[in-house]
Amino acid sequence: MTTRPTRRLALAATLVGAVALVLQFVLTWQWVQRQGFGVGRALWIYLGYFTILTNALATFSLAQLAAGRSNGPLARSEDLTAITTCLVMVGLVYHLVLRQTWHPTGWARVADELLHAVMPLLYLATWWSARHAGSLSRPRLLAWVAYPVGYLAYGLARGAVDGRYPYPFLDVPALGWPRVLANAATVGLASLGVGAALAGLAYRRAAPGRLSGRAGPR
Repeated sequence: MTTRPTRRLALAATLVGAVALVLQFVLTWQWVQRQGFGVGRALWIYLGYFTILTNALATFSLAQLAAGRSNGPLARSEDLTAITTCLVMVGLVYHLVLRQTWHPTGWARVADELLHAVMPLLYLATWWSARHAGSLSRPRLLAWVAYPVGYLAYGLARGAVDGRYPYPFLDVPALGWPRVLANAATVGLASLGVGAALAGLAYRRAAPGRLSGRAGPR
């Protein structure tokens, strides 16, 4: 059962996630309008980013927790750990690789910080607060790996269709396939490492007694 403090934190994070997602779509729509395109083009570009898709999954998951549905879709213990892994990677990749590639101002900067910094931290805090959040089993971890792998195929396919790659490290024409695949492998291995670390933390939090081979004091 989700505790009241966790539900309150999840509700606050849900609202932040919803605001960030809506704000980013509005900004994208305004940008494509200036280029003479409509809402369809804005939606196409908007849904091309791993950041947007992952924040949308996280916001839905948080809404489940806020409603007290700890067994709801994307709110089960292993799903919380997996989504936390994905959002942590969103923040890490952005701050270590992408931040220096552009310098947003105004509302664009607000949306940028909410999606890449605030939401990963809020979700991480909610995950830690949710005491029912257990470790991520190997089968579940591998199943969740299918999500970023699937996104990789999706992003590359989109780039092949319209020549617009969502991230510079996936730009095949500019980097070539060997470099792009190496970049993807690096991100994938880092994701597995982060997931394993979070799973270990969840295990320690859920059952510290098992670390010493005992269920508790005797």
